[in-house]
Amino acid sequence: MEVSNEILDEHIDKLIDVIKSIKENRITVVVGANGTGKSLIRKQLNVRLIKDYDENRNMVRHISQQLRTELRSDMGALACIGMDSPTDPTSISSYDLINSVMNYDMESKKYYIVLDEAEIGMSEESILGLLNYLDSKMPSWLNDTLGVMIITHSGVIAEHFVKNYDCDFYSIGYNSVSQDFDAWKNRVIKPTDFEWLSEWSNRLFHRVNERSKSIKK
Repeated sequence: MEVSNEILDEHIDKLIDVIKSIKENRITVVVGANGTGKSLIRKQLNVRLIKDYDENRNMVRHISQQLRTELRSDMGALACIGMDSPTDPTSISSYDLINSVMNYDMESKKYYIVLDEAEIGMSEESILGLLNYLDSKMPSWLNDTLGVMIITHSGVIAEHFVKNYDCDFYSIGYNSVSQDFDAWKNRVIKPTDFEWLSEWSNRLFHRVNERSKSIKK
């Protein structure tokens, strides 16, 4: 696929359509290969919610076990970043992070919650334990927050929520968006061309910035 501005603009427009279609007080599951724009959806969702609610604070509470450069609060969300403990396994660190953040008084301060790849470093057993925990908390979370988005690379997590909850599902591809879970589950997985991915990701990042500046003008 040639990485032209036309293709990038078409892809960005599709991501914007996803952002506009996200409903409050529901679970939204987002899957997709690296570099397809899942983080862009999370960041721009915060921009939409700020306009609707409170321009003086971030509306998205972004919970991630990864330490990423875009997790600064001035980049569009309040980041809750976890680091592995020297004494606990990764799964315990992830669980403790989610549990501590979600026990915060959400009702008095409405946030939209994004669980960003919570399964990183977890064994299959720990993923099932995480799902049991999320099941026990999800009713109150949906009641006390603006909604919950789950960004994941795990087919087990995605299928659990699609099959057991009335939720919205989005599969983000390179210049494609689908809501067909079965098609995503049964997709043919192709090896990543890292040189192409690097070009695509860099061009997408800069094209988003170019469009944002033109909109502000």
